[in-house]
Amino acid sequence: MKDKFFNLFLPLAYILFAALISQNLINDSGRLIINHIDLSPNNLLILQISAGIISLIPSILLIVMSMKYSVKKIIKSLYGFSAITASLFFFVLLPYHDFFVLPVDLVKSLTPYLEHEQQLILANHWHTIIFYGLAVLWPSGMILLLYGYMNDIFSFKKAAKFYPLFGVLALLFNIFINPLCLSALDLSPTLKAPEFPQWLYRYGGAIMFFLVSSYACYIHMFRKKVRLETAPTNMSGLSWSYASGLGILAGFSGIIILFTKTIWKYNARIEFPSPSEYAHHLGSFGMYSSIAALMTLGVLVFMSFCLEERLAKGWRNFYFAISFMTLILGATFFVFTVFDNSITPLVTPKHSITPLRSLTLISAGYQILVSSIAYPVILSLKEIAIVPIERKKRFTAKLLIDLVFVKGFLILGAIITSILRTYTGSIKASFPYMMAIFFVLSLSRFAFIYFLGCKLDRQTQSIAVE
Repeated sequence: MKDKFFNLFLPLAYILFAALISQNLINDSGRLIINHIDLSPNNLLILQISAGIISLIPSILLIVMSMKYSVKKIIKSLYGFSAITASLFFFVLLPYHDFFVLPVDLVKSLTPYLEHEQQLILANHWHTIIFYGLAVLWPSGMILLLYGYMNDIFSFKKAAKFYPLFGVLALLFNIFINPLCLSALDLSPTLKAPEFPQWLYRYGGAIMFFLVSSYACYIHMFRKKVRLETAPTNMSGLSWSYASGLGILAGFSGIIILFTKTIWKYNARIEFPSPSEYAHHLGSFGMYSSIAALMTLGVLVFMSFCLEERLAKGWRNFYFAISFMTLILGATFFVFTVFDNSITPLVTPKHSITPLRSLTLISAGYQILVSSIAYPVILSLKEIAIVPIERKKRFTAKLLIDLVFVKGFLILGAIITSILRTYTGSIKASFPYMMAIFFVLSLSRFAFIYFLGCKLDRQTQSIAVE
């Protein structure tokens, strides 16, 4: 057990930590770059759309590579690519962007549909656009590789025990460890260094350190050839219909969270969270209360012990419980939001506290629960459910679920929100329609959970007792 701890669990935990802190560093450096350029909101939108198009290319290439190469080969290739691109961006292209400007005539010939000012932005800041496209994928890509490798060496039973514990680690890293490391590095989102290249060197140096050190952990594990547990020989593995059902279930969760966050923050702006928040045990948990964090930690630890004993039935029951809680609390959240004008006089009387007023706490609590528990708990359940997929298809299936289904449903949710806002005339007027879609998706999730639970139960009942 001691060898497994130093040869497997400790390196995996460090890779998780390195990816999480690198995500913060990349997000911070991206904001500083945008502040340095000082783009208008309209031009910033053009840059973000262009970066989104750029980000599709490596996603497609990664899926194609997964069909031909092993996870180990892909890890080696992508870490080499990441080291080269990070060095170029942080030490050459971005610090000295004035020396790497594209000819305006070339940009005009490629983008005749854009205005002259926007064409100038593409010519002068093409490296920033590419950086944004890759920066969105870099930390999430590292986590994809991490769980892709873990899926290759864990059985369903071990994944059910240890994946929630890795969710606990992710929470602890984000709440306690990462802020301390950022403080020690003297790097923070509010950093305003006087010289543009200098703080880019600092961010680049920190990111390169975590990149190289996490790759060293992989090499250590490759050389030890550790395999915690191989799948039983009588398990042929689940195939594409099961993976597609899991992808749709994950996509439903993404849209539900997107809708609730959109309504919650409608008075400021429409916010669509980063796709990485739905693909991994990530996201910034520092903004939420300590009660929500402790609740999440408790649920994850309890879940790791229950799933190890109950296996597929435990997986299904946990998913049912989370979905039922989302449906009930979400109903309260939507009712109090959609009908706020008519309910307010009943909720806030002048001289007494009514039960209805007390229930308004559920509306606020729902956001805490969705934003904290939904990420690590539901996504732990998703990662566990990937393991029984047929081994040779497992990594490709994970990529399709995370990069196609989840992102695709998020884009679909954004399109639905935009159409509703256009049709109704305002984001607030579209709330009742969002509520209806929320209930349809919430109820549909139960059918998919039952379908996937039955598949998992038939597949894993042979290893229920070891």
